[in-house]
Amino acid sequence: GLSAQLTVKGDDKAWSTVLTGYTKGQTGVTINEKTTDTSELCTIDSGKITAPNEQSLPYSATLSNATNEYTITNYVTCVSAPQLQLTKVVKDGVAPANKWTLTASANGATTITGKGQAPYAPAKAGIAYSLSETPDAGYEGFTKSAWVCTITAGPGQGQTLDTTGDTVTLANDTKVECVITNTAKHVVP
Repeated sequence: GLSAQLTVKGDDKAWSTVLTGYTKGQTGVTINEKTTDTSELCTIDSGKITAPNEQSLPYSATLSNATNEYTITNYVTCVSAPQLQLTKVVKDGVAPANKWTLTASANGATTITGKGQAPYAPAKAGIAYSLSETPDAGYEGFTKSAWVCTITAGPGQGQTLDTTGDTVTLANDTKVECVITNTAKHVVP
């Protein structure tokens, strides 16, 4: 997640509290913050004092009034985690698509799986997902195509992704559909 710790004159202070021990006309009261960003999807771009007037951090304040109030605003950019959908197509409709279990798996990520289709599900960006299918008993007599993964929404919409080795790597802010097509080698029971 994202967090910020207020510092005044180098000491950690609680947010939204009245601080005592300062006097009107005092100079060199340094106002700053320490930020922590452990989010995979958001980054802190900047922080600054936005009231009473805009100032960069750290800010060396002169306390002009008996009571002085400052507002710090953080500017954050977030992206959406990618989403992945798996779809089975059986050429000529000679068998129902739900006779195959489709799976996308990767270390450190939730496995995405479904019978005939795995609807769009959150995925992780930047890691290779292994794509596979497992037929139900009696449906082994099919030739499978290569996986075709297409960006259906987001940057690069309409582009086909590399699936060498039956893997695909996704980028943030995208929805991707991976399709595998099977053709019967012989008559299905």
